[in-house]
Amino acid sequence: MPKAVATRDTERYDLQTCEGGFVELRKFSYGEVIKRRELSTSMKADPDAPRGQRSMEVGLNYTATQLFEFKTAIIDHNLEDEDGRKLNFSNPPDVMKLDPGIAQEIEAIVTAMNKFDEEFEPNPTLPAKSTQPSTVIK
Repeated sequence: MPKAVATRDTERYDLQTCEGGFVELRKFSYGEVIKRRELSTSMKADPDAPRGQRSMEVGLNYTATQLFEFKTAIIDHNLEDEDGRKLNFSNPPDVMKLDPGIAQEIEAIVTAMNKFDEEFEPNPTLPAKSTQPSTVIK
């Protein structure tokens, strides 16, 4: 049977914005994609507000999303802080002090690897029928 689970295989990328720098990344599982989506938005409403004064706030949590991506996708790297300490991308202050160009390059690679910018659009027509016999459950 075909395997349908996310692999833990990694890919190494040499960074163009940091000479000699690299990151080793892995793709997200579907559960991690869902978690990322959940982190990316927030909604707040005050149910106790008087009628006619009720409102709802919808917001984007870009910081939470990026911190999750860096913590989850980056498996290894050789990036250091100004004191020569290897950055820990599970530690938000380490992510936040990255050079913006380097961070944005890593962001772009994670996005491309996981195809976050692409929406899956199912084919409106049915796929070709399988040549394999059907399994009938009685």
